[in-house]
Formats: sequence, structure tokens, C-alpha cells
Amino acid sequence: MAKTQERTEAGSTIHRGFSFAGCAGTEYNLMERLTNKGYFQLYCEANYYWGMFNPTEFKIFTYTEGDTCLIECGNKEQFIKELDSHLEWFKQSGNDESHSDMLYAMKKYKVVEVI
Repeated sequence: MAKTQERTEAGSTIHRGFSFAGCAGTEYNLMERLTNKGYFQLYCEANYYWGMFNPTEFKIFTYTEGDTCLIECGNKEQFIKELDSHLEWFKQSGNDESHSDMLYAMKKYKVVEVI
């Protein structure tokens, strides 16, 4: 039986994993490698809880205590829906600082004009 790919509500593909890159302070090496591949910081609560996005490949990568999640979107509209979903989660959780950081990053890299 073939394994069904996990998908978001917007239909994007989710790839989950685990990275030892976060052990012993090496999580910034992972951030640096992603930056070198065209990713930009979306939010960073701590060295063990952050997210990045690639606006040209329509990808979002999150890191939480070693757990990784790569969301691959099929197009810009899907990508914006995923980013909006992240924004809404932070807004509902009362994390205004990360919500503001995400809006700033999305506007700076021209992912959206105004949300």
C-alpha cells in the first residue's frame, strides 16, 4: 500500500523530519545553510524554535526542538495561504512580536503587498 502524502488545508505537501543540527548550538548552521539556499527568516522565538521561507521556490521550513517541517507549495497563491495560516496562528496565540516580524519579512521580500 502506497503511503499518502500529508497535506495542509491549502493542499501544500508537508515533509516532516528530525535534525540533529540543533544539538549543541549548531542550529544556526542549519539556518545558514537554508539562507545560502535562498531562505529568509520568517520568525525566531529562540534557537530551538524558528521558521524560514523561500519566496522563489514557495517553501516554508520550520524548526522546533529538532523537529523539522518543510511545506512545499505548488504556486504563489498557495504559498500566500500557508504564510497567512502561520500569521493567523501567531495572532491567535497572542504572540504579537512574531506576528509583526512575519508581516515585516513578507512585505520586505515582496511576498505580499498588504495582508
